[in-house]
Amino acid sequence: MAANIEFNEQRQSYSIISTEPTWHHLESARYYDKPLTTIEALQGCNADFNVEKQPIVALTPELVELVNNSQFINASILKDLIVDGSKATMRLDNHRTLGIVSDKYGVVQNSQAFDFIDAFCTGGTGAPCIESAGVLGNGERVFISAKFPETIRLAHKDNDLVNMYVVFTTSHDGKGAVTAMVTPIRVVCNNTLNAAFSHNSGRWNVRHTCNVGNHLTNIAEASRAMGLYEVYKEEFEGRMEQLSKVHLTDKDVDMISARALMTDDVWKVYVKADYNINSDGISTRTKNQFEALKQTIYTGVGQDLLETNTGLHLYNGITCYLTNVAPKDWSESNKEAEKQFNSLMVGTAYEKQQRAFELIQFKAA
Repeated sequence: MAANIEFNEQRQSYSIISTEPTWHHLESARYYDKPLTTIEALQGCNADFNVEKQPIVALTPELVELVNNSQFINASILKDLIVDGSKATMRLDNHRTLGIVSDKYGVVQNSQAFDFIDAFCTGGTGAPCIESAGVLGNGERVFISAKFPETIRLAHKDNDLVNMYVVFTTSHDGKGAVTAMVTPIRVVCNNTLNAAFSHNSGRWNVRHTCNVGNHLTNIAEASRAMGLYEVYKEEFEGRMEQLSKVHLTDKDVDMISARALMTDDVWKVYVKADYNINSDGISTRTKNQFEALKQTIYTGVGQDLLETNTGLHLYNGITCYLTNVAPKDWSESNKEAEKQFNSLMVGTAYEKQQRAFELIQFKAA
């Protein structure tokens, strides 16, 4: 198994380490020849930094003048300017500010957040291995992706396989807890098939204790994560099988595609125009996106393996578009790849995939 590291010239730091070509499109540059432990993964992508809360000081004109003139600043002056109730989270290795949080915010170091993953990845037959890790932005978010050795046959076809991952993320900007998310990736087209079911979202918060490195705690959390993964995997297989049996008309395909793609405001214009995509009220950009989406649904990579105008054919076409077609700048800008990774995990792309899944499920009801 290989691994690689990307070096970011602007930040002068490594930002991604991977054991093989990855599904998330974050670029890479250096390779390793052994499986990774959590510590190795964090060290390799420069995520073994620590974070502390620091006081925030109001930048008054008088203080600016003192700083600009390189004058000594008396501690009593700074004390009077401290902002009550808020703190800044700061990386201790490069003093980058990662976020503004409340006084009550508890910092969880990366090593602590992911402490149990080694136990998760050494749980015996069928356990996953760490596939990649990365730092997003300046360190506001850090992730580790673990890949399971088994594959799932999509709609029971031997030549259409899905790899199963669990992506663990932590943040230092106060915007999220430490979470784990099951992420199925269709091999033939490398797109995500994330779907939250009514009683099983495939996403959960990871519990923490202040007792870092506690062996029993790690085993318990690893066992819980494995159990949640197994439940989701079983339901995922069943739901994909159901989608393969849902038959849709051309009008159904157009309606679901448009609703998945469009914002609420654009959708209202589309409905008012009697579902005419060529209406003057719809922008050229939206029209081009819709055309690209429809083309991906019918001619995208791997679509020929699925029965046309079934729910699975439509759902995979939409996810293929959102994963591989909609973002144009992956090869040119790792910043764009970071934005797309966030979008697929928790943002707009994930919401659109979920909307498409629910609409197709509604047609099956």
